[in-house]
Amino acid sequence: MKKTDPRVYRLVLGKVVAALRKKRGISQQEFAGNIGVSQPTLSRIERGQTMPDALVHRRIAYALGISSGQLNTYVDDALERTTNAAAGATKGKQGASPLALALGIAGFVGLAGLVVFAVAAIIDEIED
Repeated sequence: MKKTDPRVYRLVLGKVVAALRKKRGISQQEFAGNIGVSQPTLSRIERGQTMPDALVHRRIAYALGISSGQLNTYVDDALERTTNAAAGATKGKQGASPLALALGIAGFVGLAGLVVFAVAAIIDEIED
């Protein structure tokens, strides 16, 4: 398993959760109630500001109608696509991983844009 910056992982997980929730037409308020957290806590998870613990992670997957493993697969796929996009954006630059370089060059907001595109591609491929 590749080492991933925790901030990047939180961001990708949050964007995947938000995209899947929206795809299913569930409001943040309703979804938060379904998984047993407050709406502000869900908002922080979706923005990548906090990580859900293992129990909440499992509840999130269940409320989305998928397994925890499938949720992890979506996150891993989005991380891989984000890494590939970052590699393309930082081609020719010397340094650490493409994600670390992208963070250094574009900052967290710039990397968030790459994450959004990667997550959108994953979500578009999911059949209802």
